[in-house]
Amino acid sequence: RTSDGRPLWRVAPPRFQGGSSWSQGVAVAGGVAYAVLGGEDPAAVVVASGRELWSRRGRGSGSSSPLPIVLGGRLVVQIQGPAVGLDRRSGKTVWFSKSDSQDSYWQALHSPAVTADGLLLGTTRDLPWIGGRQRPCLSVDTLTTLVAMDPVTGREAWRWQPDEGVGIRQVVTDGARLYVTDGSGVYCYVPGHPDPPPEDPSARRRRAAEILGPIVPSFLEQWPDPLGSYRLNGGALPILRLGRDAVPALLE
Repeated sequence: RTSDGRPLWRVAPPRFQGGSSWSQGVAVAGGVAYAVLGGEDPAAVVVASGRELWSRRGRGSGSSSPLPIVLGGRLVVQIQGPAVGLDRRSGKTVWFSKSDSQDSYWQALHSPAVTADGLLLGTTRDLPWIGGRQRPCLSVDTLTTLVAMDPVTGREAWRWQPDEGVGIRQVVTDGARLYVTDGSGVYCYVPGHPDPPPEDPSARRRRAAEILGPIVPSFLEQWPDPLGSYRLNGGALPILRLGRDAVPALLE
């Protein structure tokens, strides 16, 4: 209770949870609190009384669970990999996301972000798009990719990679723009396409040198082994987008 801090009710996990598992938060909507108890068991509780409306037993391993997300009639939770869409009134599973690997599961953002047309934003790891197609690269493994999902059906609406190859830690949208932070800076993106790369090979090489200039010295200073790629990822992707005739020997 906010007036004196006295507990009014408590809901314990429905079973013993070993290890250090917890929920990252509670979502409250329509007088009902939604949480993932013990890191794996979704539950809905009436705020006024603490009465349980429904609960589910998850199949996770007791690790921490992201904040549940309430959108319309859906409750989106994530337990040890796939995102799951539940009917918020009954707790019944409506959909769940599928993936070929643990790394490429759709992941909810630290704070829920929803587009103007009601799509839920999250991220996944995906191969870089270069020259209109996806392909693996030695210099760039996989990139954090923004994915918009329909919370009603769980279907993907679209996905997008920052052209500069920056990471995605958090996204805020005002409907027309995406404000993206990678943890060190903030970037603003608007609909459209980046400027086309130079057509002349020499101009491409000059552009590649401009991108690599501030990156390579600090990279070599911290990692003498040129096979390391972490510091280069921020510059490698734009260079690869310039084409093969612009890729320096260090990145080949």
